[in-house]
Amino acid sequence: MNNIDFYKGFEGEPKIELKIIEDSNLALHIWDGYFCDIFSNPVFHEKGRTGFTKDYQEGVRTYDNEGTLINIPEYLSDLRTYRGNRFEIAETSKCLDLICDFLEYAEKQNYTVLVSRQC
Repeated sequence: MNNIDFYKGFEGEPKIELKIIEDSNLALHIWDGYFCDIFSNPVFHEKGRTGFTKDYQEGVRTYDNEGTLINIPEYLSDLRTYRGNRFEIAETSKCLDLICDFLEYAEKQNYTVLVSRQC
């Protein structure tokens, strides 16, 4: 289903969309503010910035309107490093969990995920 739980109330503001290419009914629509909250204090990996952290800090790939097909294991690994962090917005942890669940499902089904930022 197209999930807008973390975009309700922020209509008209920038959002991040995660879409499963193989099933257009499976998508997340998330207010950009949750991503800013997650990645504002970046976690650095042995290889440097990866996944969404790289995209956010460098303003590339998923942070353009065209979007990008992501490497699910890389992005999922990156997201998992933020679990347990304290965030400014109370709902951010739940949003992070939903994104991880979505990507885990896509990975198990061998789906392709496109991520884009819509302004």
